[in-house]
Amino acid sequence: MTTDDGRIELDTRSFLHHDLVHLAVEGELGLDGGFWGNVAAGSSLSGDALEGDQVRLAESLAGPMQTLMRLEAGPGEIRAVLDRVAPELASDDVAAQVHERLRRLAGHWKATPHWGRGRRVVDGRGGRLQPAGVAGVPPRA
Repeated sequence: MTTDDGRIELDTRSFLHHDLVHLAVEGELGLDGGFWGNVAAGSSLSGDALEGDQVRLAESLAGPMQTLMRLEAGPGEIRAVLDRVAPELASDDVAAQVHERLRRLAGHWKATPHWGRGRRVVDGRGGRLQPAGVAGVPPRA
């Protein structure tokens, strides 16, 4: 959402979690044609106009995996989702790898300042991300 004064407000908690899940799932399953592979090839971060089997598969996995990441689910629950959505890719080893990647990414996210607040404001003139409601506070050094 763009405000009248040119700031852009992002609901980073849900978008970032979703994008981190894409990173974990696509990386561990080797989906070079998923969201991040398309972005690396020059597509927009908005995800507009992304097509293809790998994009659809990545998106089908990202939703339930995002919930599992939030619930800190184990490899067994991840394996169940893989069995249902992508049985040809499912194995205990793959589920364990996805679990570990999700766990590490969640830890990195929780280690960042203000991780639980969820909304950030970006100065439309190229300013830094700041927690919503404190847009005038200088960023940490």
